[in-house]
Amino acid sequence: RDINLTTDFYHCSDNTKVGEKHIKIATKQRSSTHYQNLTPMPIEDTSMFPDWSDHPILFEECYIKDKDWFEMEEKRKLAIQLPDLIIRNNTESHLIILVHGFQGNSEDLRLLRNNLLAIFPSAIFLSSTC
Repeated sequence: RDINLTTDFYHCSDNTKVGEKHIKIATKQRSSTHYQNLTPMPIEDTSMFPDWSDHPILFEECYIKDKDWFEMEEKRKLAIQLPDLIIRNNTESHLIILVHGFQGNSEDLRLLRNNLLAIFPSAIFLSSTC
């Protein structure tokens, strides 16, 4: 801690080498055995686990063209979930629309979009931009 007396707060530091001085002090402090033997502080980032009321909810809407609904429903009951994620041929594509919720923004959807892109490499994404 440096205590410097001044009469003019506009020019607080008369010494122009304050940055170099701070670097030397920080290097000396970090190389001391006392500093290196400190036990880590038990710090936890609680923002990684928000309240349940803040968790995102995903809604899936599926649009099918020219298929028998009963046949599709029976296949869906018998199928395992993962094969639905695989694109069967190059002519098929998925349109995925991502819309953030209240007080959300487009950055909130980026990680979800990247993960879905790994599953559906030829998918078309429409995302909220505000």
